[in-house]
Amino acid sequence: MAYKGGAMLAFALDVALRERGGLGALMLVRDLLEGEVEEVSLPALRGWLEEHELEGFWEDFVEEAASFEALEYLERIGYEAVQGEGGLRLAEPGDGLDGFFTSPVGDG
Repeated sequence: MAYKGGAMLAFALDVALRERGGLGALMLVRDLLEGEVEEVSLPALRGWLEEHELEGFWEDFVEEAASFEALEYLERIGYEAVQGEGGLRLAEPGDGLDGFFTSPVGDG
């Protein structure tokens, strides 16, 4: 994931894992640090995704390089886009997620 766009790919993975009740991308980082993935390679990452029933994620975002709307993904994990005087901002969900995305964002 260390290429241009890798942060967005990691974000999409985080959402996909949270939607399945997991801890998000932290699960992958944990497994990497615990040595459950021997080598960080594309086949190893693909295998990890398959183990977590995310074959479609690999196909869509790695093989096909699909694009996605970040706002839609934020809404899928409980954030709400609110238009106010200062522009668009994200309202934090009630519980279960940290407040990483609670800062105001621009109109673009």
